[in-house]
Amino acid sequence: MHESLARAISIMAAALVYFGSWLANLFFGIFPPPTGVDLTHPQLLIGIASLFGALALTRWLVRNVSLARLVRIATYTSGGLALVLGVFLALFVLSGGSPELAAIVVGLTASWLAAVVWVGLLARRASKLIARTEEAAPTRGPRRGS
Repeated sequence: MHESLARAISIMAAALVYFGSWLANLFFGIFPPPTGVDLTHPQLLIGIASLFGALALTRWLVRNVSLARLVRIATYTSGGLALVLGVFLALFVLSGGSPELAAIVVGLTASWLAAVVWVGLLARRASKLIARTEEAAPTRGPRRGS
């Protein structure tokens, strides 16, 4: 359960970085448009690096973050992805339906929907697991001799 939530958070964080770079490029024109199959295009490299970063983030989250905190982080991360989707959707509508934005909006919408369903199911299972763990934990009374 712990590792599954950590993976969901990491994948959503990678999507935030990747789609965020596209968003920054739309607003600020940081990278030139790709020409043909360009395996050295900065945005492709950002996507690849964000996937490798997601692997490292998953390992760190599993080792250092409690299950209850992972549920909160997953909720915030899916909200961040929804925010990026909203900005792309607004740009798509304002641009009159550009084909480049259409592809991004479709991909991001599919990613966000899958993430919300995945996180929702995992959060529900985690909440039940946390409740069972708290019920099973013995209550400690005062120590003897104190």
